[in-house]
Amino acid sequence: MFTKCKSGKLNAYELFLAKTEHFLKIDGVNIQIFQNSFLADDSAKGLRKHYLKDNKILKIDSFPERDDPSKRVFKNVKMSVCIMKSINSKTNDYTFDVFFHRDRTLNNFSYVSYSKSEISVFDSDKNIIPRLLENEKVIFKQYYLSKNNLKLDSLFNCLEGELNMTFHKGYMKTDKKLPLIVKGAQVQRYYLTDKPSQGVVQFVDKKKYLSDYSKSNKSNHHLQSRIALQGITGANDKIRIVSTLIDPMTFCANSCNYIICNPDNNKISLKTILGLINSKITNWIFRKTSTNSNVNCYEINNLRFPLGLEAFDSKISTYVSTILEKTKQGKDTFKEENEIDKILFKLYDIESDEIEKHF
Repeated sequence: MFTKCKSGKLNAYELFLAKTEHFLKIDGVNIQIFQNSFLADDSAKGLRKHYLKDNKILKIDSFPERDDPSKRVFKNVKMSVCIMKSINSKTNDYTFDVFFHRDRTLNNFSYVSYSKSEISVFDSDKNIIPRLLENEKVIFKQYYLSKNNLKLDSLFNCLEGELNMTFHKGYMKTDKKLPLIVKGAQVQRYYLTDKPSQGVVQFVDKKKYLSDYSKSNKSNHHLQSRIALQGITGANDKIRIVSTLIDPMTFCANSCNYIICNPDNNKISLKTILGLINSKITNWIFRKTSTNSNVNCYEINNLRFPLGLEAFDSKISTYVSTILEKTKQGKDTFKEENEIDKILFKLYDIESDEIEKHF
């Protein structure tokens, strides 16, 4: 009964949904309110697949807002929720509507219709239910289904920071002569801040840490240049992926994630991938597929890059170098970022009229 819940972190609502059909007659109706993470989180993929394939979803009302108490469903609970109506009946194929509400009033929303088979085509592994408009499906399909687009983890890998903020607290010092620890709040778009919005800047007792964790798979990652990403961003923010390049001899706390090159990658530079994940198209895709404030490594690894990106590696890398330098100087970087976006839109084969409508 509960095997369908076995994927990642277990949330209590999953147990209720897993048990529900055992209380229902055939064609019995189920209506429940639970975490909005059901729509796309990896931890809910087994349950999501089950309800799509072995039940019949009639309607989902999604309420992504979690930060504004006046807009979220439960004012005193900082959580995005959804309401699902389903029937205990297995059907070969069917369609259902998903309403995405901007507040709790039910008067301000967008909606889209999906078929069961369409969801499987979008993502046969996780069966995510993306936050799309009907006319946005073409972009989504072009991004995920094109044979010219490859998964990011074919050349790179996104991992959680090697220093746990709780378990590794003893290695964290205030001595500025030690290597820097990058936390999520320090990571900004194309730069690191030494005045984070929360917490304090700390440094690592490298000698002691490496002595204790020399056999860890991540123990040598600080020797490489890496891309650091905020581990949590606003669920409704237009820019969901906030990242920058960090130098070798820098360590990452687990409040941020990082991207490194796979050993056999000599095709695309880290700077080019930084430009890619900070781009308009990548942030648009991430907003459509993420249902909470976490920026999970599996979500980053599942992003796509166009097959022809290698040919533009030098050009994009140069633009990113300029952006990094201009950002240090407090100068505007719109021109360079716009040039990167234009290259990527062309490589992803997204038409100019689609760009104007959605980006």
